Amino acid sequence: MLNKKIIPLMLAAVLGGTAFLMPANVQAAVVQQQYINNNRSHQALNPIGLVIHDTDNEGATAQNNRDYFNRVYVAASAHYFVDWNTDIETIPENEVAWHAGPTANHRYLSIEMCMPYGHDTDKFNKVYENTVQLAADMCKRYGWSTQDIRSHYWVSETFHETDHEDPIAYLGEYGKSWDMLLNDIQKTINGQSVSVAVAPMAQSATVNSLVGTLQAEINRQALGNLVADGIPGPKTLAACPLLKQGTKGNITKWVQERLGITADGDFGPITRTAVINFQKAHGLTPDGVIGQNTWKALLGL
Repeated sequence: MLNKKIIPLMLAAVLGGTAFLMPANVQAAVVQQQYINNNRSHQALNPIGLVIHDTDNEGATAQNNRDYFNRVYVAASAHYFVDWNTDIETIPENEVAWHAGPTANHRYLSIEMCMPYGHDTDKFNKVYENTVQLAADMCKRYGWSTQDIRSHYWVSETFHETDHEDPIAYLGEYGKSWDMLLNDIQKTINGQSVSVAVAPMAQSATVNSLVGTLQAEINRQALGNLVADGIPGPKTLAACPLLKQGTKGNITKWVQERLGITADGDFGPITRTAVINFQKAHGLTPDGVIGQNTWKALLGL
């Protein structure tokens, strides 16, 4: 959403894991109406749908975000911030908010999903549940379906006024996808129960938490045209470039992060040794070159 790097707030959270069923009669967190004074357009809005974002600001609650945008002028805002406890409406639904570029701002309402600090599945589950319930309620009030709900990624790809790709990678970190979110919203609109099941952090979670970043970088470098959903597949694998000693850049940095070594973006001797050790551990030819087979193992495919 917003200008995502401008919010310095960070609050600690605790790692956890859970799975539960969200019954159809569960209500969203009570919406608190706390309109901000700063970052207001005061322009009339007749919304045709909804854009869902993430804050890209680990640990900051809905209240933290609301207070920040009330206090500091940054030419950015959103209608709702949703965290693990609270939904806060900061801009009236009949007023333009500054969340996704001029075109989308004048057409869509906005929800910002807050991000717990670290990989906290308990808090993510509540953010997810509250977002599903709030979005479903908005759809029912306006007569919308999930076809009227957009991601910021879709907005960027459609209007080319922003370059954000949220909340795709955030959902992927917890084993969710954009389609799964829409499906759960539609089930809630229909009065059906929704399963919120996030596994404790394991290899799939640690790998997928990075995949969205890799996909976005591949797109940025025009190596592919991927949906940055954090879920690896054949298209992602096919777009991954050959890497070897001497290669530099963000994709090399991604590999270094994946291998747990210093991520400086320079494929030097230390990186080559780490790649060889990884290849040996996965039964691959230990040549220190990252081709399709090594990429497949790195992506957990």
